[in-house]
Amino acid sequence: MPIVRNGIDKQTFTAEGRVAADGPLRIVIEGSPAVALKGVPEAIAAARAMVEPAHVTLVAADRAAADREAAHVDRVLGPLSAERMAELYRESDVLLKLSRVEGMAGPPIEAFHCGATVVTTPVTGHDEYIVDGENALVTSWDDERGTARLLDLLATDRELLARLEAGALATAAQWPSSAASTAEMANVLADLAAAPDPDPGRAAAAMAGEIRATLVAAGAAEREHARLQARMARVERLMDRWPLRVVRRRLAGD
Repeated sequence: MPIVRNGIDKQTFTAEGRVAADGPLRIVIEGSPAVALKGVPEAIAAARAMVEPAHVTLVAADRAAADREAAHVDRVLGPLSAERMAELYRESDVLLKLSRVEGMAGPPIEAFHCGATVVTTPVTGHDEYIVDGENALVTSWDDERGTARLLDLLATDRELLARLEAGALATAAQWPSSAASTAEMANVLADLAAAPDPDPGRAAAAMAGEIRATLVAAGAAEREHARLQARMARVERLMDRWPLRVVRRRLAGD
């Protein structure tokens, strides 16, 4: 099945007029702090854990939630138009995006078009265009200290920052525009409409196979969870009765 990538408005998201890096690392955090999957509180905490100076802007459509974080960042903005968001990317060095789940990770590719690089988690969709160490840096989930160290690295190694920004722009140059994406979608739909009707029997069998595999995987995960719970309960019982050295010795024999 062909994949049509989301197009970008290349008239709006452009590096033309980009403000050169100078002074503290300019970080943008995008998303509502009230949506846990966006990882905004974690991003703010990582930026605050930096050793090097930085200027942090939080931008969110949910302004009430964003304002509650105002004491922990240098600036709160939003909601912003696409044009103003592009200006913000051009004024920034790094988009810090620690989402846990995304459909298509849109803000990073928008930032790329404006000449900024990204520090991101390996969120769904990031592998469509992010290459760790070439156009962005990929951090781990729930690693505040490690993420802060990556930001400190970019703050002190401006050659690395410039190389990543160049990689981001090169990636953006290969990304389709909104018009190109729309045309590609039209071609794909036309090809599908002209193709012979699929065999419903094979499609149903494939769907049943996927459902079966999902249920088997879920059952295995549930059994492993139950096993770990039972082991933890045993550890707790042993610790109630024996010194830690005895508990370790008994568990080593499992």
